[in-house]
Amino acid sequence: MLQGNEKGNTYFLFKFRALLIELISSIFQVQNLYFNRHDEKLVSHNFIETPMMLLIFDIDGTLTDTKKVDDNCFITAFQDEFKVVLTNTDWATFTNVTDIGLFNELYKSIFFHSPTISEELNFKNRFFNYLESELKSNQDNFKAVNGASDFIEFCVSHKDYKIAYATGGWKNSAVIKLNAANIFHQDIPLCSCDSFIRRQDILLKAIEQSKQHYQVSDFNNIFYFGDGEWDFKTTKELQIPFVGVNTEGNKKLENLGTGKIIKDFTDLPKILHLLN
Repeated sequence: MLQGNEKGNTYFLFKFRALLIELISSIFQVQNLYFNRHDEKLVSHNFIETPMMLLIFDIDGTLTDTKKVDDNCFITAFQDEFKVVLTNTDWATFTNVTDIGLFNELYKSIFFHSPTISEELNFKNRFFNYLESELKSNQDNFKAVNGASDFIEFCVSHKDYKIAYATGGWKNSAVIKLNAANIFHQDIPLCSCDSFIRRQDILLKAIEQSKQHYQVSDFNNIFYFGDGEWDFKTTKELQIPFVGVNTEGNKKLENLGTGKIIKDFTDLPKILHLLN
């Protein structure tokens, strides 16, 4: 039988244990509440805080060797649709070097008013048909830039690189060329002039879509691959690092001050070095 002091000590120990258990339980409840709320926040935003690099690609002249066939089909479609002869096809002199931008500016310079929706639609359909017809007759005009398909596959399979496409062309023509060149594009953000007339807006939209698509709040770095001087000027305005693709071997991009230039995508170590 326990004596008085022993009973008091035992009661005190039981009481202390009960208080300690209650305290520990409270701590775990607070922790669970925090982590549950934290998890809910992550789920609601679907953000994965993993460092990733976003590589955004132009298409014509960058991934696909289609600048010549694209220009020819565009010019011919416009002349055939509106029964005119175009005298200025130096795209660098136009305000917005996108398909919709060029179409609007060409039309207004000839007819002095904006095109109707039906006129725009008819021209686009003619242009797409000309591309499809050219593809059937001469698939060599739709080849990938050397190494482009393999580099895209490399990026898709690498956890630290995510990709998107930002083209000044319409989405339909972009898909025609990517399919013809056997360049992977399924389930990859693709922004075009279907939504925006300015290249700056197309590129910003590609970044926004990529964050949502890859479920990240931001990327640790973003690069844009392009071949035109308008590509370089766009990235300079937006302060996005630019990698020039110069398949023609001229000094056009170099003269603009582009520091990072590749001739194609065959030299993987060089490209990775430029990105790091």
